[in-house]
Amino acid sequence: MACKESGELVSFYTQADQQSQKAFNQLEHYLLQAVRNDDLILYFQPKVDLVSKKWTGAEVLLRWKHPVLGEMSNEALIHMAEQNGLIIEVGYFVLSNAIDRASEWIEFSPDFCLSINVSAKQICLPTFASKVAALLEQYELPPKNLELELTESCLVTNFEVAKSNIDTLRLLGVKFALDDFGTGYASFNYLRKLPFSALKIDKEFLTNIFDNPQDKSIFRSITNIARKLDKQVVVEGVETREQHLFISNEECDVGQGYYYAKPMPRDIFEIELQKQYPPPKNFVIR
Repeated sequence: MACKESGELVSFYTQADQQSQKAFNQLEHYLLQAVRNDDLILYFQPKVDLVSKKWTGAEVLLRWKHPVLGEMSNEALIHMAEQNGLIIEVGYFVLSNAIDRASEWIEFSPDFCLSINVSAKQICLPTFASKVAALLEQYELPPKNLELELTESCLVTNFEVAKSNIDTLRLLGVKFALDDFGTGYASFNYLRKLPFSALKIDKEFLTNIFDNPQDKSIFRSITNIARKLDKQVVVEGVETREQHLFISNEECDVGQGYYYAKPMPRDIFEIELQKQYPPPKNFVIR
């Protein structure tokens, strides 16, 4: 297996490799238990309309607090799940639980849109569209209130199956966003072939935007193309007021990042959301 991945004819397996593999196997076991026992935690990071300044939705992120290993972030969890084949189970856990919560929030924020990252293995699964449709029906969440975020790498594995899933869900009303836009070599090609309604500009273009004229030019090129194609522009990684003012002046649509709010657990997110959209009297969130 190691030779296949590295391309080498011979691969040496040391004691350090053995220890590393043992640790990985233990971690894999812990993660499997966490998925099966519903120990994973969903966090929500607000997405802010740059005109109204209100939260119009949120991106779902995953956290795992293990008593021995400590807290693991969304990126580490997803990477591990992809490596050990648990990504389908983890992905279904996120979809199911997040859609369940969002079905409550739309009662007082009808246009609230939940954004969920989808992996390559998920979108290339022939039954993916039907499973998402079943969850929307089960929890009574209108398809228009769900947005699935895909990176370019999601579409490389099996484009035809991915496109079929996207087309099926798009017909239902589910929205799609092309994540990390501008970092891939074929992003514009996918934008032409698939019905994305939003582009998420990768945070790396914003990090050095005041020091790197090239990043600023690329950023403006992306926003110009998005406007001409009638796509929503979402900018992630907004951390300072200066960055916020820049993307506002560039007429971007939505901002996301620490400047507005950090990812937060469900209970805190719900309290903050209700401050912006006071629910009807006697309304109780489960």
